[in-house]
Amino acid sequence: MTALTRGQARFGTVALLVSSLLFAAFPLLRTYFPNSLETPEAVAQAVDALTSWRWAASHLVAGAALLLLPFGLLSLANLHAGTRLARRSVVAAWLGIAGVSLLLVVIGAETVGLSAVANAHADGQATDMTALVKLVRTTLEFELLLLGLVLLAASGITMAVVIWKSRLLPRWSGVVLAVGLAAWIPIMPQPVRVVDGLLIGVGGVWVAAACWPLIAGRLPAWADPAASAPAESA
Repeated sequence: MTALTRGQARFGTVALLVSSLLFAAFPLLRTYFPNSLETPEAVAQAVDALTSWRWAASHLVAGAALLLLPFGLLSLANLHAGTRLARRSVVAAWLGIAGVSLLLVVIGAETVGLSAVANAHADGQATDMTALVKLVRTTLEFELLLLGLVLLAASGITMAVVIWKSRLLPRWSGVVLAVGLAAWIPIMPQPVRVVDGLLIGVGGVWVAAACWPLIAGRLPAWADPAASAPAESA
């Protein structure tokens, strides 16, 4: 991996911070509806949720959070360049990039597709809401979502291991962020998703804040002076 300039590393750190805050905002802004649309009441809730401006806005927020995350992961990998954990940090970054790429496809389909079918139902162009939703939430979309979530979780866990072993950053900061990323599962109920978003927010801000003095060339009190010793064997 080509080393980043100090300015690029700072951009990546800010991107991680902003991404984490957007992850935290997403479940708070998003509208919700029942998974089963077997009753008229459930269909009405789904139409109201999907035609709301909050549905589109929240998913744009989630898309921005995903888009910014790889810059933060690359900055973390750059921070560990030349250490015994350099390769593992790069693997974590590439796992995150792969996962984000797949999840952005799903976010796009959910944002545009579900909103379109809900508007079609509301305008009387179609009556079977369940069938309309299935046109968007296809088997392929589910497979992309599942693979993207697995890759995102693997990225967070791998980077948490790097942070824990390197001792350049506060150990628990990576753990909090990894737990949040691993539990970022759309089928969870709203309260769980809100808590998960807060975990990502806290973990990401903590990691980003801890990176800043290291990028500036200062060794904070929590960092192990021997952590930067090169020994590329991990």
